[in-house]
Amino acid sequence: MVMLSSSERFATLETFAEQIGQPVFIVDVEGEKQFRFRYLNSAHESATGIIPDDFIGKMPHDVVPERVADTLVVKYETCRARKKPYSYEEELELAGKSRVWQTTLSPVLDAFDDVKTLIGVAIDITRTKQGEFAAQDQLTQMMRTNEELQLLASSTAQDVRGSLQSILGMITFLQDGFLDLGDQKFDQLNLCHAMVTNTIGRMDRISNTAASLQLDTNAKADVDFSHVGLDIAANADPDKRFTVHVADSHIHTDRVAVQMVLRTLFENATKYAKSKITMRVSDEGAEPGRLNFYVSDDGSGLADDLRCDGTPIVPTAAGGMYDLGMSTAAQLITARGGDMVRCSPDFEGGATIGFSLPGQMVSKDAKAVTG
Repeated sequence: MVMLSSSERFATLETFAEQIGQPVFIVDVEGEKQFRFRYLNSAHESATGIIPDDFIGKMPHDVVPERVADTLVVKYETCRARKKPYSYEEELELAGKSRVWQTTLSPVLDAFDDVKTLIGVAIDITRTKQGEFAAQDQLTQMMRTNEELQLLASSTAQDVRGSLQSILGMITFLQDGFLDLGDQKFDQLNLCHAMVTNTIGRMDRISNTAASLQLDTNAKADVDFSHVGLDIAANADPDKRFTVHVADSHIHTDRVAVQMVLRTLFENATKYAKSKITMRVSDEGAEPGRLNFYVSDDGSGLADDLRCDGTPIVPTAAGGMYDLGMSTAAQLITARGGDMVRCSPDFEGGATIGFSLPGQMVSKDAKAVTG
């Protein structure tokens, strides 16, 4: 058996990485939460615009904004501690370009079962994510149209049914005691009675069908809430202007909807927070089969006339307080049977906005992850 030296092993890895055709990076593990970039292949440079020499030999905090580096270290440490491949989705702004990646880290262990190296393979899924967000927006609009059609069909059917019931009553009145003179008028009354009765039945079926028309919004997946929250914070607050606490929970819910609404609320919070923002999720007090989400900041709070707890938020026009996609977010939540509401603030004088989505808790930790 031929034993390869450390340098020979890395040379083999680098040769393999160049042949993959996808962005690949290699990270040396120097200890717990201590990582240093060793290699970036040419596909990585082409996809990200990062010059390898700007990263090689440096630690995450040396080359990217602090909060972004924090999230990278958390992911690398997760893979190191688990000693098995770790896949995740992340949005990163590198070399001035924002991209969404599906990244898989694979640990390389030495003879003592210690992780010495991480190999990362990243696939650009930006277009896929843009498609998901666009589809969510279209679905929300379709659901609003669907609700309007349901209302129109139901109200029209009820109006027509009421008139038909009046006609049926008059026909029944005429039938009662009608003297048949052999000119088939009584048969005609019976025919009219049957036709009106049949039409009323059709109106009832239309009402029932309209009430049952629902678009499928049950596309759920397992979601690492802290991972999603910290990624949102890394992109919206890369320079770590705020202390961010995110609940360490795993949930089963509409992943894309959670990403869209949390990001909107977090970006809104950064406009008003002084130094702290929290994101949390809970099934306590939620309706069965639903989860409650909350985003809080320690800013100056909502206006006095907006302090009513539990009152649904009606987004204002662009330029007002809710000018960062809040209208779309509120519509998305409403389409899923919930409301975006003002809640009792987590921070004295601050603001907390909550919303609900269908979902279940998978696991939760009493501690929050700080980013």
